[in-house]
Amino acid sequence: GSSFKKEKEAQRKADAGNRAAWNTLFMRPDTVAEAVAAHYGLTKAELLDPSAADLPVRMALGEAAVVAKTKQALGEAGVDISKVEAAAAASGKASATKTVARSPNTLLVKNLPFSASSEELEQLFGRYGCVSRLVLPPTRTLALVEWLEPQDARAAFKALAFKKYHHVPLYLEWAPRDIFNCPPPAKPQVEKPAAPATAPKSDKAVAKAVVSEALAPAEGGEEEGEAAGASVFIKNLSFATTDEGLKKHFDKAVSAAGGTLRSARVARKKGPDGKGTLSMGFGFVECDSEEVAKAVIKQLQGSMLDKHKLVLQLSKRAAGGSGAAA
Repeated sequence: GSSFKKEKEAQRKADAGNRAAWNTLFMRPDTVAEAVAAHYGLTKAELLDPSAADLPVRMALGEAAVVAKTKQALGEAGVDISKVEAAAAASGKASATKTVARSPNTLLVKNLPFSASSEELEQLFGRYGCVSRLVLPPTRTLALVEWLEPQDARAAFKALAFKKYHHVPLYLEWAPRDIFNCPPPAKPQVEKPAAPATAPKSDKAVAKAVVSEALAPAEGGEEEGEAAGASVFIKNLSFATTDEGLKKHFDKAVSAAGGTLRSARVARKKGPDGKGTLSMGFGFVECDSEEVAKAVIKQLQGSMLDKHKLVLQLSKRAAGGSGAAA
């Protein structure tokens, strides 16, 4: 009954950090089958047709192709494949004699369904702190999530081990130490404004343009920038956060710093149907001076809003001047 389920769940939680219970390169069979079907350009039902004489051979070749494709995608994302293979060799029964140093801020996410998406995973794991990098190969057999702060990674591990995602429990394991052979992707760089393009910008291009403009120093130097006010650039916002919720969260801190909150706005983009808008996951709060903005950042850095840990940065642009498409 329910007591057995609770005991089973408790045992799973206890085993979450037990290397003897895991294979580092475990891949969900259903996801592998979906990935193999996609590799051959078939539906899953066509691939698993029991009347097909070559089904065992087709599956074996397909699985090998999926593993190779996964490793290739990880390598292209800056993952040291030798570290992953060494961890796999030291998992399961081999864990009794072999050890691999583990990362304090990067998790290996396994048992993912083929329907997994990087946007959803970043939203899910981003609730516990700023995710500096998320790697999800096109095969979707596993993912790597890296946080800026180890304590955020620990909070995510504790909260999400065996948590249901698309009705499937997530298997989490600490990734090998130094699994990435390059730093996280650089933040958007400030670029000179280009001539308006005739083609519509992608969501990523819109977000990059908004962030770049927001972080650019205001023209006219420090004195003029301070007179014009300064904004706090807020990252890792929940998609559910509203302008009003953002204002309420910052209002008290701005007042305590002796300033005035001029505006609070969540950056938005047009919805897929062309009607309405969707949050882009970041926003701006405009204060009446740079001094106040810095005090607010100091007080609210890492604070929680709608179950998301906020990451704050000073922007010299006014909040009203850095909008996305409405």
